[in-house]
Amino acid sequence: MAPSRMINLLIVEDSSVMLEAMRQIIAREPAMAIVGTCTTGEAALEMVRRLSPDLVLMDIHLPGMDGFAATKQIMEQCPRPVVIVSATWDESEVSFSFRALEAGALHLCAKPLNPGSRGFEDAARHLLQMIRLLSEVHVVRRYPARSEPRPPTAQAPAWRTPGEPEFAPRLVAIGASTGGPSALRTLLGGLPASFPAPILVVQHIAEGFLRGMVEWLSGTCSLPIDIAVHGELPRAGRVYFAPTDYHLTLDSRGRLRLDQGPLESGVRPAAGRLFQSLVDGRHSRIAAALLTGMGRDGAVELKRLRVARAITFTKSPESGVVNGMPGEAVRLGGATYVLPPDSIARALVDFTQPSVIRDTDDGATATP
Repeated sequence: MAPSRMINLLIVEDSSVMLEAMRQIIAREPAMAIVGTCTTGEAALEMVRRLSPDLVLMDIHLPGMDGFAATKQIMEQCPRPVVIVSATWDESEVSFSFRALEAGALHLCAKPLNPGSRGFEDAARHLLQMIRLLSEVHVVRRYPARSEPRPPTAQAPAWRTPGEPEFAPRLVAIGASTGGPSALRTLLGGLPASFPAPILVVQHIAEGFLRGMVEWLSGTCSLPIDIAVHGELPRAGRVYFAPTDYHLTLDSRGRLRLDQGPLESGVRPAAGRLFQSLVDGRHSRIAAALLTGMGRDGAVELKRLRVARAITFTKSPESGVVNGMPGEAVRLGGATYVLPPDSIARALVDFTQPSVIRDTDDGATATP
C-alpha cells in the first residue's frame, strides 16, 4: 500500500498549554506534520503565504488581528482550508466563532482541553478526523461581498421535474453534519418570515456549540429559531433544532419527541431517526433535505420519504464541503432534486405559492 500523503499543518494558538495539547494529538498521526505555529493573526497570514500549509488550525481569540479577521484575510489573499478550534465557555464566544464560517472557514471544532480531562479523547479523535477530511477540500479565493442573504425570487425555477409530486409542504425536515452551519445559514436565510410550515433540523454538532450556532443563525434568518422541547406542537414559520445528544422525532399526533435512544449511524441526534418518524407516523405533504456531511446518516430514510411521496432535496456536490450523506442519498435514488442551498430555499418558497399544483394524498409513490 502506498504511504499516505503528508498533511502539513499551521497552528495559530496563543495558549502554550493548548498548543502543547494539540501537538500531542497531532503526533499520534504519522501522516501529519506541524510546519509552523504562531500566536497572532498577522503572523498567521505571513506564514500561510510562506509555508503553504495544507490546513490551518485557527484559534478565534488572538492578540491583534483575531481569528475571524485572519481567516477572512487568508481566504481573500492566499486561500487554504481553515478549521476554527474554539473554546465552548459561553454562547457569545461560540456565536463569535461561527462568524469565521462566513469568512470561509470550513468547520468549527471544540478545543481538546488538557490530556486526561473529560472529553479529551473524543475531541482529539474528532479533530484528527476533520484534519484528514478537510485537508482534501479544494477552497477558492473569497472576495468581499454583502453578507445579507438575497431575498427569494418568485419566478418559476428550472429545477422542476415533470411527474414528481407537487404540493405545499406542511412540514420541512432537514439533516446536516460537517459544513452544515454555513449551508443552513444560506437555506434558512432564503426563507421569508411568512413561510407557512414548521422546519425541524438535525445538525450534528459538538457539545456546547448548539446555542451559539442558533444565535448566529438568528442574525440572518427571518424565522424564529428554537431548540426543540419535548411534547411541543411545532408552529408554522418557526425552526426547531434537535438538542445536543437527543434524537428529535415527530409522533403520530404531530408533536415533537426527544429521546436518548441508541446512536444511529454513529450519531445522536440522527437525521435518519427524524426522517423515519415521518414515514412511520404516515405524515403527508413533507419536504425533506439532506445537506453536507460525511457518512450515511439520513440517506436510506430520505429514500423512504421519497417513496412515501415526500419532496426530497440533497445539496449539490459542488456547493458542499463534504458530500458523503447527500451523495449516498443520491446513489440510493432518494433525491427528488439536487440543488445548492439557495436554490433549495427558492424551491421551498415556490412550492408554497398559491399557484402551486396541489397533489392529492392518494398514497402513490414517486418514481425512484
